[in-house]
Amino acid sequence: MAFKPKTANKTSSSMNDNPGGLFPVPKAGSRKARISLIVDLGEQNREDFEDEKTGEKRPQKPCQQIAVFADLVADTVDYGGEIGKQHYRLLLNKSFAGDIQGINFTAVPPKDAKGNIIPNKSWGFHPANLLSKLAKAIGKPEIIESMDVEQLLGEPFMAQVEVNEKDSGKVDKDGEPILYRNVNYKGCAEVPLDDDDQPLPVAELKQPPRCITFDNATVDDIKFLRKKLIEMIKLANDYSGSQMEKAIKAFEAKQGAAKASEPEDDDGDEETSVSPPKPATKATKPKTKPAPVEDDDSDDQSPF
Repeated sequence: MAFKPKTANKTSSSMNDNPGGLFPVPKAGSRKARISLIVDLGEQNREDFEDEKTGEKRPQKPCQQIAVFADLVADTVDYGGEIGKQHYRLLLNKSFAGDIQGINFTAVPPKDAKGNIIPNKSWGFHPANLLSKLAKAIGKPEIIESMDVEQLLGEPFMAQVEVNEKDSGKVDKDGEPILYRNVNYKGCAEVPLDDDDQPLPVAELKQPPRCITFDNATVDDIKFLRKKLIEMIKLANDYSGSQMEKAIKAFEAKQGAAKASEPEDDDGDEETSVSPPKPATKATKPKTKPAPVEDDDSDDQSPF
């Protein structure tokens, strides 16, 4: 089943547990990756657009947005707990201080170099949209016009990764300095060719790629969503009454029941642990663009 934005097919004529304490990080640089998870965030309200030159602000209409993840298949990290060793799952959306910026999943009319709409041509993703850049990097530029982002799933590309470390000024129980680590996605490129003009081999995903939408979400899907994404999804204008709402409520009820059955911890000690990021899912097509990436908060990590 294809996953496309609600605005697709127009033409311009129409006008958990991490005992290690610190969340693992991948190597920096150009890393082999495959798109592993696409998550429908629903119709999200957006902040006013501010013109950088004039400072003028203009309201933006709400639009459907998505989140996209890729697994770095040459970077196996230990998330600890039941998750164990897995490929590092990288959020491709821009984020800041844990707040994720959705990728606009919507169609726009094609324009010429002067900004004029080209008549009788299908709408598609904006050229600057992350989805357009990924489509070109995996060698499927037709996705820009078809807008079926499920075709991105499992495809290989090179992810540009930046890893920054900052001393927190604190030490752990062993006296070792505690470092803040930020992992930033900086862009994508095609897999390079070898001496025979063949793409370099890229390992397969350890987990099946997944696309979770407001129409097909299941209880099992929700375990792959990070806490921040679930919070964002609940703010969507079309969340109420959706299959996504049913799946999230059922998952949370199940989690609540499991927690209630756990024995209480009477030792009085409190320790902060980092939960790894959740697995990837299948993607859909946009109903209507993304931002910079900062390492997730420790309580919002789920590698799949």
